[in-house]
Amino acid sequence: MRDISFKLSEDNYRVINEVRATLNMMASMGLSDTNDSCNDLSKDDLVNVLVQAEQRLKQVLNETTLI
Repeated sequence: MRDISFKLSEDNYRVINEVRATLNMMASMGLSDTNDSCNDLSKDDLVNVLVQAEQRLKQVLNETTLI
């Protein structure tokens, strides 16, 4: 197994924590039944949140420095 080290900027660390908090909040809401709602959010809203999280994490990955 290879040990990989990297350095995150303070801004990128904050972005990762924001994404983590958002995903935890979404997970705690959960989907209800098989209808098109996730408590107060539609499945489209859920997908949009996940796409935004993916984009933000990809940006962080591109800006991360391996050491």
